[in-house]
Amino acid sequence: MTSAAPQARTELRLSAPARPAARLSGSYLRFTLEGTAPQNRFYAVDGAETATAGYLLLGAGAGTTLRSKAGREALQVFVQVDNVLDTAYQAHLNRLKYFEYYAASPTGRRGIFNPGRNVGVKVAVPF
Repeated sequence: MTSAAPQARTELRLSAPARPAARLSGSYLRFTLEGTAPQNRFYAVDGAETATAGYLLLGAGAGTTLRSKAGREALQVFVQVDNVLDTAYQAHLNRLKYFEYYAASPTGRRGIFNPGRNVGVKVAVPF
């Protein structure tokens, strides 16, 4: 009998408040490490599922709030980078991993992979 449970997954998040300057508040640095174990127990009847390799993803982010001389929030800035090392991976429950074979696959495995490195910048201006 096989298990239909998703693979073991854990995430470690470290968030540290940065030392605020006179015009900065709520500043932080964040690092994430997401580890997913290989999924070797799967429902293999008629090729319904296949094994999935494990992977490790690293993320980083920072943010702060800029204040005016009067002390009001003037601007919030956030930067986030997911999958910093641009790891080629497939999540076990992602159905796209069963799509057609790509000759340019970074690992030689079939299917469509999850997103690579993603960089995001967010700027919020209160009205």
